[in-house]
Amino acid sequence: MVNRHFDFNDNRPPRPRKSPYDYIKKLFKSLHIETVDFKNARFKYVNNNGAFPDIDSVANLNVSLKDWLIDSLSAQDTTRFYLLKDVNLNLNNYTYATTDSMYHIKVDQLHFNASSGKVNIKQFALAPRYKENQFAKVAGYAKDRYSIQLNNISLDGLNLPAYLQKQELIANEMHIADGGISVYNDNSFPKQEKIKTGRFPHQLLQQLKMQLTLKKIRLSNIDVSYAEFDRNSKHIGKIVFGKTSGVITNATNEAAYKATNPMMEADLVSYVMGQGKLAINFKFYLNSPLGAFDYKGAITNLDGRRLNQITKPLGMIQVNKGLIRKLAFDIKANQNVAKGVVDFRFNDLSVALLKKEEGRERLVKKGLLSILANALVLYSDNPNAEGKFTSAKINFERKPTASFFNFIWKTLYQGVKYSVGVTPQKEAEIRAQVAKFEKMKDDRDERRLRRQMRKEQKENPH
Repeated sequence: MVNRHFDFNDNRPPRPRKSPYDYIKKLFKSLHIETVDFKNARFKYVNNNGAFPDIDSVANLNVSLKDWLIDSLSAQDTTRFYLLKDVNLNLNNYTYATTDSMYHIKVDQLHFNASSGKVNIKQFALAPRYKENQFAKVAGYAKDRYSIQLNNISLDGLNLPAYLQKQELIANEMHIADGGISVYNDNSFPKQEKIKTGRFPHQLLQQLKMQLTLKKIRLSNIDVSYAEFDRNSKHIGKIVFGKTSGVITNATNEAAYKATNPMMEADLVSYVMGQGKLAINFKFYLNSPLGAFDYKGAITNLDGRRLNQITKPLGMIQVNKGLIRKLAFDIKANQNVAKGVVDFRFNDLSVALLKKEEGRERLVKKGLLSILANALVLYSDNPNAEGKFTSAKINFERKPTASFFNFIWKTLYQGVKYSVGVTPQKEAEIRAQVAKFEKMKDDRDERRLRRQMRKEQKENPH
């Protein structure tokens, strides 16, 4: 199939311009074929609407055309699609490599029914071609490795004529259920410092070549994880958001041109490390030249020790104990800056600072610095024993190379640090205290060395 769309055909119904009945009426009253089946067919689609042809092809395609009719009325029958009552498509075991050759995209058991506009996909996968410990080596730099497997995907109300004529994906609702998305990064390799300004999710959506409009996306039971190998600790840190569910509304790249204040919204619920409940709402302003977005929500009832899986390898901090009662946030941001407030309520917080020693696999505690941190800097409770609550005001500037999720993480991390007492002033005090104790340690070591030398001289005068 070769497609070249012309604007004067916009909004034309999926029916013949001239009735085929005019060609046969002198010979037949009607022509009717109940079913036409194509089994295990190969199909190639050539899109000639761009500067260069865009070619795609599939194999193992089954097509069933139902109730094809030519008579005096069929060409104007609004229940028919190009004279057909229905079209069924089935695609099995479809695989192709991405343009960078780093992944295979796999689709298993896709079914489409034209009369209902329903698409069902039993399984979709983005499968890396290389293992975690090989991916960055092949790429040549520290690159995020994505692994996606979604087991049930459905689309309702798909506009097939819009897709065939203009490659526009328009549907009423998408449902994605039961699967996982994992990201892995090996930062022992050099980073490729790319400017990521203008590459937030809603900004990328507006940059898509094809028109996309999904009125509603429902998510249920999706596990999301991020893992990173740290060059300093030589360990992998990982955070998991389990059983993620929610609704995304108005996912479109059309509204920005047709509405005064279009907005895409996401309401999500997840469980951090399988325990703490995270409820979060995103608002994305689709026509904002600065990529404006808001996010508001809270994590509740999380044992702080659950975070050691990520804080120890990536932050060199071990949470000895501590209960996160509620970490609430309300942030307004754009591609340059985030402003808002973080309210962090916790009890009985105690941490240990860690370091990596040569020849030892496990991280070891910095005993003196850990005591200083807990005794002089960190709040063990918020609110404290007198009922005073510390709320953190946020004003965080994004680095041009920071990604969308890195920006969110660093913004919230600033609020957490301020809430537990680690303000810029306190950090300066910590550095001064560390320098003082290091000097005391060096002086003590020097005195010990001198005593040892004097002792050796007395024992061996010659």
